[in-house]
Amino acid sequence: MSSLTLMNSITVHVPTLVSHAGERAGMRFVEFFTANMPPRAPRSYTTGAGMTSAWMKWREYSFLG
Repeated sequence: MSSLTLMNSITVHVPTLVSHAGERAGMRFVEFFTANMPPRAPRSYTTGAGMTSAWMKWREYSFLG
């Protein structure tokens, strides 16, 4: 996990792959997980994103190029 500081000086943690993609990617990641959604959805999405991130790291895959 890496830290991302938002415009209002709040620091959040995002997966390393997301932080390496740049500030805009980090903002979109945070926006996705803070959107208005059903109560159980954020937990499910977070689990899926974490598993995908771990798999990509294990495979040494990068969507950055």
